[in-house]
This record gives sequence, structure tokens and C-alpha cells, in this order.
Amino acid sequence: MNYQDMMSKAKLYQEATETLNRKPQLIQAAESHIYNLEKEIAALEEKALKATLNEGISKVNPLKFFAKKGEDYETKITELETEIKKEKRKIDSLKHAKTAEYISLEAVKNEALGIMAEQSKVIAAHQQKVLAAQAAYHAAIEEYQGELTNQKSFAMKISALEIAVKSETFIPGYPGERPYPDNRLQPETFSPEITTKHRQRPNLTNVLFS
Repeated sequence: MNYQDMMSKAKLYQEATETLNRKPQLIQAAESHIYNLEKEIAALEEKALKATLNEGISKVNPLKFFAKKGEDYETKITELETEIKKEKRKIDSLKHAKTAEYISLEAVKNEALGIMAEQSKVIAAHQQKVLAAQAAYHAAIEEYQGELTNQKSFAMKISALEIAVKSETFIPGYPGERPYPDNRLQPETFSPEITTKHRQRPNLTNVLFS
């Protein structure tokens, strides 16, 4: 189970995060609504002013005055101002509201514990694979070293025979000098490639969250 799978199972965490993020979104939406309402009030006030001026002109001509009844701008403006007050109260309530009142951190953590317990079973299975691979690796190294030792012992045995045979006809150049083998029997040595890769172990201290 990868990280995304674990996160998708954490439903309560997702709900809590959504609740936490929703608060500033609601505040922003309310502030935007207030801004639009204030613009609408300004437009209505401008219309009301024009209507008042037109009304004064129409009174000079009675036919125009009675031809069309003006809109009730004052009532509309009052309604919009009431709506603005409601939005401001909503913003105030949201700003003072605590997220902990709407979510249960205990429930979120208990859900997480369940998911982690499920993941622990997967981790335990991988741990056994690692331990088995380590055991197989060390066993292979021991076998490899054993084969190297066998070859070296064999080469030394043949070289000893060569020295023994050469000793019968060997004339030393100085006291204690002995004949040497011709170096054709060179046993294999421990591969530096294995040594290098053995040292290239993973960083086990900062594997996660780096």
C-alpha cells in the first residue's frame, strides 16, 4: 500500500482538512458578496438621485409625473444593507469559530492508527524479505570466499611442487635464496566490485521525509 493509497483510506482526515480549508473560503465568499452588495447599493443610490431630479422636472409637466411611478429605491437599499449585516455577522462567527468544534481529532487519529496497523503487516512482510536476502547474501559471500580459498590452496600446492622440483637443480645466488614459481598459477582475489557495491548501502537514517 503506497502513500496515496493510505491517504485515500483516511476519509476522516480528508473531511477534517476540507473543514479546515473551508473556513477561509467561506469568509472570502462572504466578503466578496458584501463587496457586490455595496456596489449594488451605490448603483441604486445613483438611480435614486437621478429619479429625484427627474421627479422635480416632471412636476412641471403633470402628464409626465403621473405617466410612470418611480421605483422604491429606499426599500431595496434597506434590504441590501440588511443582507450586508447578515454577511458581516457570518464572517464574525466564522472568524471566532474553532475548527476543533467541528471535527474530532481523536477519531482522525484512531482512523490513522487502523491504516498504519494495516500497513505494518505489509512492512513486516518486507522486513522478512530483507532479512532473508541478507542471510542469503552472507551465505553467498561465505561460499565465494571458500571457493577463493580452495583455489588459492590448490595453486600454492602446485607451486610448492614446482619449488621442490626446481630446488634439486637450483644454484642459489646468496645464502638462503630459494627458487620461485613462475607465477603462472595466479589465484583469483576477492572482487573489488563486490566490495564497492557492499559499501553502497542505502541511507537508513534519512530514508523517509527527506
